[in-house]
Amino acid sequence: MVEPKKMKVAELRAALAERGLSTDGLKAVLVDRLQLALDEEEFGLDEPAAAAPAPSPEKAPAPSPKAAKPPSPKAPPPAPPAAEEPAAEATTEELSELEKKKAARAARFGIPLYVAPKDTKQNDKKKKKKRAERFGLPDKDADEAKKKARKERFEDPRAKEEAAKKAARAERFKDPAVKANEAKLKARAERFAPPS
Repeated sequence: MVEPKKMKVAELRAALAERGLSTDGLKAVLVDRLQLALDEEEFGLDEPAAAAPAPSPEKAPAPSPKAAKPPSPKAPPPAPPAAEEPAAEATTEELSELEKKKAARAARFGIPLYVAPKDTKQNDKKKKKKRAERFGLPDKDADEAKKKARKERFEDPRAKEEAAKKAARAERFKDPAVKANEAKLKARAERFAPPS
């Protein structure tokens, strides 16, 4: 489906000219005009007028050239009858004003209502990652992983050995009372740790 907001002005004017609509105005006006035309085509808003009973031939006025014009693009199209969805209606009561508007639009166009996941931290990370890929920005998580790998690759092995020796020496000469206390604290932490 064509999304008028993503089209260029030249493409908007060409699409409007194909439909016999005015191509004058700013991009926002052109987008609105094309969106209304697409909505009319998609939902067949011209059909209810054709389904109305025709007036008798003796009382029918002569057709004027203005009557053949399509409806004004500024007039909002009537909403089609909403499908029965009790679950969507029940959730609408709890939603904010913006979310109510989104739910009404979803019902109007017959599309499912998108509800953002509860885990906003994870959602934000995904959004940031997609945005970084789209604009070619550096990814902090990837940079941290690269830095860690580089540090491990170029780290002096003797420094690791010396740190291990110092830790072993500190453990060997640690006060027995401190060791017992640390063991108790570790056992208590394991016993009362929340399940993962």
